[in-house]
Amino acid sequence: MTEQSNHSCQKKPIGSAPATLIHLGPRREKKVQIRITSYDENSIHSNDVTSANLLDEHDLGEKSWIQVIGLHEPEQIIDLCQKFEIHPLVIEDILNTTGNSKVEEFDSHIFTTVKIPFHSSVDQAIDVQQISLLLIKNTVITFQEEDRPIFAPLNHRLAVPGSRLRNRGSDYFAWAVLDVISDTALA
Repeated sequence: MTEQSNHSCQKKPIGSAPATLIHLGPRREKKVQIRITSYDENSIHSNDVTSANLLDEHDLGEKSWIQVIGLHEPEQIIDLCQKFEIHPLVIEDILNTTGNSKVEEFDSHIFTTVKIPFHSSVDQAIDVQQISLLLIKNTVITFQEEDRPIFAPLNHRLAVPGSRLRNRGSDYFAWAVLDVISDTALA
């Protein structure tokens, strides 16, 4: 088994200051995609936005899941994170797909980033990718390097009225995201 490295990879300049906000890692998507899913016990609504600048608080419902796919446009990630007052060092960790997995708890949010192996059906290689998660009040934000169907089970569960995902808080949803990630990694 080998790790895929067929994508060009930007490196952080030697001597860069902490919280230098550049994408480190391979570019995997053509453009960054942002999907907002707002839900409660009785309803669910999803909306794609073309830019983090277009995200308004009225887009967020009682509970919301923001999915960001593609990390190679740092401005999009920075704009989104700044709307939630996320510290620049956390943004740096989101953008640095070559870093280590970690969990950090802050006064206003919890951050985790994990590595997950994906198996290539074409050449039997292992492609390790990073998925990051922010839990902020009633909002969960996930950051993926590439559009993969890893969260399809969550979308199916969210579509069911009265499901635990819809009835419980965003902390439960964050746990469900991490559960799907671990199930995928162990599959």
